[in-house]
Order: sequence, then structure tokens, then C-alpha cells
Amino acid sequence: PGDFYLEVLDDIIPVVETKYNTYLKGMEPTLENIEATRVHRGYSGYSRGGRSTYYTFRYALPYFKWFTPMSATCDGYAISSLPTKYQGSELEAVRSTYELEDGHGSAPNEDVLRYIQDALEEFPGYDFFIYATSGMEKDRPMVYDQMTYFINSGFFSYGSDTSVNNLYYSMSRYDHTDAHSPASWFNTLRVLFH
Repeated sequence: PGDFYLEVLDDIIPVVETKYNTYLKGMEPTLENIEATRVHRGYSGYSRGGRSTYYTFRYALPYFKWFTPMSATCDGYAISSLPTKYQGSELEAVRSTYELEDGHGSAPNEDVLRYIQDALEEFPGYDFFIYATSGMEKDRPMVYDQMTYFINSGFFSYGSDTSVNNLYYSMSRYDHTDAHSPASWFNTLRVLFH
């Protein structure tokens, strides 16, 4: 469902972070406390999970600082599945505009950038870092095109230094397979927690 991030905030984070040694341990798992510990929390996903990472960025930015979409673009899938923005026939019109097939879309990069900017307008003052990764062949053209657009937009500060930048992108030698995800997660840890 489109509001799965609510399950993460309402159920998963309170159970996991109050049981294990995290910055929330010893605190009541209220949204205020989850927000207060956001700099110690990230959201990551591979393939369709990578798209959910962008969706979580859009709707739960106050609760996460670090976002790592892997082998995924932020595209028409995210834009056209907004439950609060599009309903019924309007949703179908948006889907046809972005030529969605099987959950994949071809939203123009300027619409995708607007989607990201909407989060920052709704939740001003929250710093963030997006580390996007992709493999070769299948993913590279789409992710590379989107990251290049983001970098050239002037909206992001590009680079691997998480203290001054908010966007970084890398490409692995693996295609969109299970072999790509372990390398991506390993490199994510190296970039975010060097």
C-alpha cells in the first residue's frame, strides 16, 4: 500500500529501536522522539524497494536522514501512486500521461525533481543525504540520466562528503541481479559511515 511508511513509523521502528541498542532505546517511541533521532536512521531499498526509498523520502523525511535507493529511479511509479494527490479517474489520467506499465514509468526528470522538492517544501529545514546506486546494462541509462539531471539542476550538492553534500551516485559492474545488492549495501555503509 502507498502508506507503508506509516507501518515503518508506527510499528517497526518502535519495536526494533526500543529492543536493540539504538539512539531511541530508553525513550518512548513517539513520533517526536523518532524525529529527534533521525540523524541516526536511514532507509534503503533495492529495485522496487529503491522506489519505496524515494516514496519514504517524500512522506517521512522528518524521521530519516539517510536514503539509499539502489537500482531504481524515482519516476512515474512514485508520482502516479500518490494516494493523497490522485484518486480515481485522475489517477488513471496520470498513469497514462507517464505511460506506466507494470509499475514502471517514464516521468520527465523535471516532474521527478519537483516530487523531491515537494518533500523539502512540506518539511523545511531537514538535512538529508541520498546515495543512489545502480548496476550496468538495465539500470544504468535510466538512473544515470536522472542523477545527471539532479546534479545539473543546481538543487543538490553532489559528492561523497556527507557533511557538505546531499547527493552521491555510483555504478557497480553488476547488472540488476542479486549479485548487485550486497555490493551496494557494503558501499553504502562505506559512504555513509566512513
